[in-house]
Amino acid sequence: METADPPFERILWFFKLFMDQEISNLEPIHVIASRFRGVPRETFLYHLMHYLETEPALRDKAQNAYNVCLDILFRKRARKLLQRGIGDTLPNCFVIGQPRSGTTSLHAFFRSHPEIFVPIAKEVNYYSHFSKPVLGPHGMDLDYYLMYFMDATTERIRCDISPYYISEPGVALRIFRDTPNAKILAVLREPIARLTSMYNLAFPWTTQKDMDNWFLSGMEGLRANAPRWNHTGPVSVLFHCFFASQLSEYKRLFGNFKVFIFEDMMASQEKCYNEICDFLGVARFYDGPYWELRAPAKLRPSAAVTHALQALLLPEVKRMEAVLGRDLSRWYGEWTPVS
Repeated sequence: METADPPFERILWFFKLFMDQEISNLEPIHVIASRFRGVPRETFLYHLMHYLETEPALRDKAQNAYNVCLDILFRKRARKLLQRGIGDTLPNCFVIGQPRSGTTSLHAFFRSHPEIFVPIAKEVNYYSHFSKPVLGPHGMDLDYYLMYFMDATTERIRCDISPYYISEPGVALRIFRDTPNAKILAVLREPIARLTSMYNLAFPWTTQKDMDNWFLSGMEGLRANAPRWNHTGPVSVLFHCFFASQLSEYKRLFGNFKVFIFEDMMASQEKCYNEICDFLGVARFYDGPYWELRAPAKLRPSAAVTHALQALLLPEVKRMEAVLGRDLSRWYGEWTPVS
């Protein structure tokens, strides 16, 4: 007999299925269940799998149940894939905007548009360093990636929004090999404002001195070629400011490539969203605003650290200008001259 909260019962059953102990804290179960009310069982399993991928401690507690449910899900979706075909399941659009440049808001916009499909999981990252071609057996298989897009039906656009596609070397070519006719939409933001926003999001209860030390350690590590695959670390955050060569690859490989500037989208959201719809070949649609300004820049780096960041980043911004044939002086026009 179904209870008043079927998703809660399903998830509770999931965790109890192969566990030898009772679950004492039910609050996380309620949190997960709140995301899945009113969805079909198969869609529920798909999103539960994704949630557990982000919560390894929970996944490990119920690893056997996880494997069983994943197998059930894959068997069902594999049958659909055979009928539909890989080409009609792969995304035909990629948003490669930088982190903290409005990609979450774009995701919300796309989810509301009747002609665009995006997975609930915004950042799939299949073509980045998470994928098997780069990381080996611990990465993502193509069939796993396709499962994210199996819920698409009549939508004209199937979109993968993964910000790190813009800066990780080799991604443009990997996407091109699978979907050479894909539309590529890049969103760029003035780099120091973006860095400041990222820091404030990750570390809301720190001081300017903490921020300065964080950026200084990142600059030191970047110059020393420190590992950069921890996306929340200072070295990685700075590494993802350097992508002129990757933009050049996208521009060279893809005929349908368009760049939007974050500051323009903030100033004229509906106008820019109409331009995006025109670029994607879908009906203009706007039911906004969609912006989620979750990390106002309360802290800013000191003048000395800001100057050091400007000195580091200005040559790369100049390279972006050359690649795009576009004036970006609005970003650096008021920067302290670099000697």
